[in-house]
Amino acid sequence: MLVFTSQFRVLIVRERRRFWSSLPSRGLLISTVATMAGFALLGVYDIILPPLSLYQVLLILVFSALFTLSIDFPKYYIFRKFRL
Repeated sequence: MLVFTSQFRVLIVRERRRFWSSLPSRGLLISTVATMAGFALLGVYDIILPPLSLYQVLLILVFSALFTLSIDFPKYYIFRKFRL
């Protein structure tokens, strides 16, 4: 969960508007997807990390994405209010 939320957080911080307002660079997108896929595989295949089912990993990924969306709305409001 820490890896997923930190990767999503990078997408939030890079944009002052909504995080989906602009596409990330190709390098950022590739590194984000590779990091998330790598850690998901580590969890599913019981390498270094305690074993997780694919269902658990996907549930954590969805939860992290929803958490990211919930943070983005207040961020956008605060940035607009304080003209950042």
